[in-house]
Amino acid sequence: MGNHKRIKKMLITIISIIISITTIGTVVFAADPIGYIEYWESSPETSIRKHLWTPYVYFESLAPGHISTTQFRAYGSIAVYDWNIGGTPCIKTDTEAGSEIRMYAGEYYDCKEKIPGWQLGWVGASYVPDYGVTYYGYYLLGQSRKNCYVYNMLVKAAIDVNEYNYMVHAIKHELGHSLGWRGHSSRTTDIMYGYEHGAYYLTTYDKRHTAQIH
Repeated sequence: MGNHKRIKKMLITIISIIISITTIGTVVFAADPIGYIEYWESSPETSIRKHLWTPYVYFESLAPGHISTTQFRAYGSIAVYDWNIGGTPCIKTDTEAGSEIRMYAGEYYDCKEKIPGWQLGWVGASYVPDYGVTYYGYYLLGQSRKNCYVYNMLVKAAIDVNEYNYMVHAIKHELGHSLGWRGHSSRTTDIMYGYEHGAYYLTTYDKRHTAQIH
């Protein structure tokens, strides 16, 4: 394919949900916001997610012929470190049991087993079922309400091992979603942009979107 990069959809974001308290068809919000935020880097999503405690992140390769679990965890350590210094805390663990985020590298059928609806051509995806989050309240961005949900069960993510050249980028991207980022950035230089493009470092915009709620 020469010097042309394949452009693929980076992610089908964690399953979209609407959880609301209704009274005669009207959404009832808490009387007061749970906090105020200064930035909103995700478009067009109007909600965000958070863990109520620092989550443990587990990494495992399901296709050791492509990448070993040791190497995958080394890449995972880079991603965990970057999100931590960016203000969104998480802890890498080598123990699957008890982890709140589990990230796997695998071939098509490996990823399909972990992520419902996985499709050919996907680079990565993160998933939690609709009952895996609970409405928490809303933040105010100026006069705009941004709904917040909290995870009440583990989040799974998968990376296509055939995207080896973009592995660190993909891990950082999917970890961002697993830590609470809904939607994607519209900036092509951001890790949280929706298509693979080889970015390696989290930008200010990547970091501050979720850091402000932690």
